[in-house]
Amino acid sequence: MFSSTKGESRHVVQNTAVTPSIIAESMSILGNLVGEGGNIEIQGSIEGNIHAHSVTVRESGYVKGDIVSENIVIAGKTLGLIKAKNVKLSKTARVSGVIMYEKLTIEDGALLDAQCKRFDSTTITQQYDHIEYTEEFQAPKVVRMHDVVDKQNIGIEELN
Repeated sequence: MFSSTKGESRHVVQNTAVTPSIIAESMSILGNLVGEGGNIEIQGSIEGNIHAHSVTVRESGYVKGDIVSENIVIAGKTLGLIKAKNVKLSKTARVSGVIMYEKLTIEDGALLDAQCKRFDSTTITQQYDHIEYTEEFQAPKVVRMHDVVDKQNIGIEELN
């Protein structure tokens, strides 16, 4: 019934997939989420910035804020800056803001009202210091701060 394993090597299979942190549909969060190396799945609503390895906004999910990640999948609604190597907008996605990406996939039916800026992994074309949000699902007004600050005022220019 019991056997000896003396001299035999045992192979242990480890689960290398990371279990996502799930923001349930009934949950609303006001604040930032940071998950270095982690995965976040959003079914509820978040008003704040998100930084994680992988972010998924489900069909019932809503994010108002910036999302920075390696991989982003959006099936719900977002308003803000999306910055990732890989961005996928599902057919139910409703996106407004700015998308900075290396690879962008958009399924038929997705609603996209955003500036799209492609970058490669070595160079990011623009840095956005501040985004002013207008009405929901309209493109935000993007503002960039000058590097040189005058004693009298801080130079701000509107980007078109």
